[in-house]
Amino acid sequence: MRKLLILAACFLSALSPALAEEPPLVTPSELPAHRDTYVRIRGTVHDVFHDERDSQYIFLLVESEGELVYVPTKTTSSERMDAMMKLNGAEVVASGFVRPTNTGQQPRLHLGFIVDAKSITVVQPSSGDPFQAPAADEGVELGPAQIQRLGRRRLHGQVVAVWGGSNILVHTPTGRFSRIELAVANVPNVGDFIESVGFVNTDLYRLNLTRAIWRKTEPWKVASDTLQQTSATEILTDGNGMPLVHTDMYGKTIQINGIVRTISYNAEDKGLMQIDNNGYLVPVDASSCPEALESLSVGCQVCITGICLLNIGNCQPNEAFPQVNGFTLVVNSPSGIEVVSRPSWWTARRLGWLLVAVLVALAVVLVWNRSLSVLAERRGRQLSKEQVARAVSELKVSERTRLSAELHDALSQTLSGIAMQLGAIKRFSTTDPERMSRHLDIASRTLKSCRDELRNVLWDLRSQVLDEPDTEKAIRQILEPCSDGADIRIRFTVPRDRLSESTARTIFCIIRELVANAIRHGGATSIRIAGSEENGLLLCSVRDNGCGFDPSSAPGAEEGHFGLVGIRERVDAVDGSFEIESAPGRGTRVALSMPAPFKEGREESGT
Repeated sequence: MRKLLILAACFLSALSPALAEEPPLVTPSELPAHRDTYVRIRGTVHDVFHDERDSQYIFLLVESEGELVYVPTKTTSSERMDAMMKLNGAEVVASGFVRPTNTGQQPRLHLGFIVDAKSITVVQPSSGDPFQAPAADEGVELGPAQIQRLGRRRLHGQVVAVWGGSNILVHTPTGRFSRIELAVANVPNVGDFIESVGFVNTDLYRLNLTRAIWRKTEPWKVASDTLQQTSATEILTDGNGMPLVHTDMYGKTIQINGIVRTISYNAEDKGLMQIDNNGYLVPVDASSCPEALESLSVGCQVCITGICLLNIGNCQPNEAFPQVNGFTLVVNSPSGIEVVSRPSWWTARRLGWLLVAVLVALAVVLVWNRSLSVLAERRGRQLSKEQVARAVSELKVSERTRLSAELHDALSQTLSGIAMQLGAIKRFSTTDPERMSRHLDIASRTLKSCRDELRNVLWDLRSQVLDEPDTEKAIRQILEPCSDGADIRIRFTVPRDRLSESTARTIFCIIRELVANAIRHGGATSIRIAGSEENGLLLCSVRDNGCGFDPSSAPGAEEGHFGLVGIRERVDAVDGSFEIESAPGRGTRVALSMPAPFKEGREESGT
């Protein structure tokens, strides 16, 4: 809106010579009637200050006929501001558009949007030096309303604090502290002795200046300030927890310990931080030396030395008392901040990140372990299948080897004997019929033995007797095809799980051969089988009530009898011993022993 009005003023100035040459001269009381009209007003410049909302504009406070009119003009440099400050006290004629504005509760009319410096004409320069204004000590006894109407006043003091870029605190020769808000860009240094002129305000405790200018003066002797070690509790309470502001601490040099809670890194608020002192958040202003905060971090234990500045607003006419909002500690040099201790590396944030990292690592480990478990399970199944396949293959090879040995030991030799007998039959067929007949009988018995042996081998291949966990039941199953109704009693005390598969097969085959011979050749009707373990040897005996025979003249392989020969060969294969007790008409007892390779897992014991 301001820009539009400025452009409109320029446009009207160019198109209307009459308007540009002689706008009407009005008084403050006539301004409402000339709204949005280009007019002139004549008066004395009472004050010059920046617009609080837009720093590009400067307000001239013009007093005309006892009333104040706000006249804004645009500026872009500090030189323009200094030039405008020189208008203080001068009588001027200002031209511009009349625009109403509301400030506070009372409407104010002001001359708006001066086009350029030519819109202000100096009728009479300032009558004197602005630093010739009355001293600020005059009128101290007046109330806030009267003090605010004192106008410009002069104040001497030594600068003890600088903050915010335009605020200073001075220690006056009378021992009081006053806050001065400067209207110019340049500020004095801490320790300078200055003379300042500005408008008077009060917070009921002291006189302050606003929109002030300053210049250096000759130093004078001032009382030294004593450093006080204190705390926020001592400044803001009565010691019993009740609120009580100790205004005598205003402007004092104090020292407070605390923990840094916040640090501002913004360009506008650079040099500001807050410390925690006894539960109070104390603002610390180091804007005059922001480098003092560069080495600090949140959590540092610090000792701050600075000027105590109570946050008290200027008293307004309609307020009974000003509001006190704590205090600010103003630091003037980097030496005012001392680091007592650095925060522990284990901050809550780092601990949180560490916990997150641990949880992520744990999740990765769990996922990795799960992946390894799945892979191991898969590999285990594959390996198990391979092992089963290998075991089956080895079992087949072992069984084929055993079968070939069985066939070689039994059938091969038997068939070789038959072949020999057939050769003898051929040889004696024409010369000796009797011997031929005898060889025919031997060949017939041999062939029958071969058939029996082949039947036993085939039965072994089809039988599941080796899987039977009870030894006595396994023996009964293997004797079932050849028992022929005989009374067979078994007492075998060696558990099946103590015998290896090869040992069990050898014992079962020997027992079956002995029982079959007893029934077939001896006509036995009662057979007793016993077995036990003693001193690492497997002992076994088979007794029958058959017709018996003479062991010394027992027929052998030459006569076509291979039973005892096969038994002896099996016993010899396992380094065992074999004994026969028999006589015609007295039955037969066969005893054998062998160093059986018992399975591990149970101690050997005699039976």
